[in-house]
Amino acid sequence: KYFKILEKLSDSDRVIKIIKYNLPYEFLPDNLTVQGSLYCYRNQLTKLPDNLTVNGDLICSNNQLTELPDNLTVNGSLNCSNNQLTELPDNLTVNGSLNCSNNQLTKLPDNLTVKGGLYCYSNQLPKNTKKPKGIKGEFKL
Repeated sequence: KYFKILEKLSDSDRVIKIIKYNLPYEFLPDNLTVQGSLYCYRNQLTKLPDNLTVNGDLICSNNQLTELPDNLTVNGSLNCSNNQLTELPDNLTVNGSLNCSNNQLTKLPDNLTVKGGLYCYSNQLPKNTKKPKGIKGEFKL
């Protein structure tokens, strides 16, 4: 019943209500497009839906995420700090800044696209990690 309602979900207010009432992540369907921003920080999320597109900002910090979904596109900024991420997906596109600080990242994908700054403080990245070619803004380890 709930899943059929959410298959056509494109209103971020409804998504926020799903998160606010602690419904499990499974209520967010794959191939979801959020027209505005999605704020799902300080929950206990372990996963986000595959093929997620957020046309505003995605704030998913302070969760228990171990990975970001394949084909994630964020047309604003992405804050995924304070999770348990060990890597970023190869096909991640962020049209704003990306804050992935305080995770367990050991490397960055070569084809990462970030049009703003990339902030990777307090990870396990080698000190000689080079700025990926797809980063347009500043790069901070």
